[in-house]
Amino acid sequence: MGAGPAGLAAAAEFVRFGTPCTILDDQKRPGGQYFRQLSPEIQSTEQNPRLLDVCGHRLVEFRCETTVWDFPAPRTLAWVSGTGNGRLNTRTLILATGAYDRPAPFQGWTLPGVISAGGMVNLYKSQRVVAGSRVVVAGNGPLLLTAAQCLFQAGVEVLALVEAAPFATQVIPQFPGLMTQPGLLGKGMSYRYGLWRRSVPVLEQQVVTRARGDHWIENIEVRPLDDKGKICRERRVEFDVDALVTGYGLMPSLELTRLAGCRHSFHSLGDTWVPERSTDLETSVPGVYVVGDGAGVAGYQNAMVEGRIAALAILNREEPSSRVSAALKVAIRQRCRRQRFSQALSNCYRTPLDYSALVTPDTVICRCENVLFSEIRPMLTDKGSVPSLARVKSETRAGMGRCGGRNCIPSLVRLLSSATGQSSETIALPRTRPPARPIRIGDLFSEALPDPDLPADPHSPRGVKDR
Repeated sequence: MGAGPAGLAAAAEFVRFGTPCTILDDQKRPGGQYFRQLSPEIQSTEQNPRLLDVCGHRLVEFRCETTVWDFPAPRTLAWVSGTGNGRLNTRTLILATGAYDRPAPFQGWTLPGVISAGGMVNLYKSQRVVAGSRVVVAGNGPLLLTAAQCLFQAGVEVLALVEAAPFATQVIPQFPGLMTQPGLLGKGMSYRYGLWRRSVPVLEQQVVTRARGDHWIENIEVRPLDDKGKICRERRVEFDVDALVTGYGLMPSLELTRLAGCRHSFHSLGDTWVPERSTDLETSVPGVYVVGDGAGVAGYQNAMVEGRIAALAILNREEPSSRVSAALKVAIRQRCRRQRFSQALSNCYRTPLDYSALVTPDTVICRCENVLFSEIRPMLTDKGSVPSLARVKSETRAGMGRCGGRNCIPSLVRLLSSATGQSSETIALPRTRPPARPIRIGDLFSEALPDPDLPADPHSPRGVKDR
């Protein structure tokens, strides 16, 4: 499931060995975030990647604009589309759900003109549209370089790139790992050279702490960080801007893996939960595989090789052959190199930033329900009860909006960790519930309801909890 790099690479392996498969994706066209295609209304001479052609193969059933919203039974998908809804029973299932921008609330982050790095890149790739003409790119991670490159191509003036990590001091020890993928390393270096050639200042170990504007962003404040990640309040630089691109990395989309009952563990370097997988990328739920950034953000090349591994593992299990087995071993070795590069890159962008220091009482934490930090803080510091995300959610509706908590639960975890001293790993996430994505009530009018007189299915994924 998923028509991004990982899902398409998996489908290509099934096609190569003559096995039919079905791809479900909620977008109009295949490609995911990395291979996002230009809108057909825009004239272009650009060539789409050949990998996209797999969706038109006779062995592939490609269902676009199809949203998977639940797992009513093991390896059974509940889906809706513009033409109806239904169930898809699968023998084996590959989830390639991708990732999304990690939220980092600060004063003014909800102003018009403030856009996430991933959102800006996708908007440019699909529509050749950017917000603003005088822009600062700020946050943490290599996606900022990609965002700046898109802005350059659009003819936008980039005033500065603000990076929270002390990248220059951390990159040298990571060179052995980075050299495992010289092509990707060279691409990153070319992006850095583009900044230097255009005289764009790169402000490392600094963060945007505030954005101002009446009806649109007009000004931002940038402050340095000390070696412990604390914000130095006595120093600041200001920029007059008409747009701010901000991104603090990506997080795997876990809604479907949690609904499927997959066991998860905490990844400290990525500061997020990820599904546990075998060498073949199978989860704790038999027959369910997770690949790509939905299992831990490591880039599109890693996603593609993981898609291949899952498909080859399935083929080798169902009908073992020396040809498939040999291809699987090669793919696993390739993944080891990709993982080494990803680990080194993550270490280059490691930051001690205390994200809770960016938040003030009037900072919006939950955008969907417009919940301020001042409404949440009493629950985090109440000594009369044990602070929990469940209490915050039930009393403020934070996490109950259209995004399903994707844009506020990670921030709430950090705030709760900072207030109580608990590690993020020990903080229980709110129970996941369907739908995994917003769907229309009308799409479910023909949905079969369970018989209330029948006992609950003990094998339902809803009964399986994260460890």
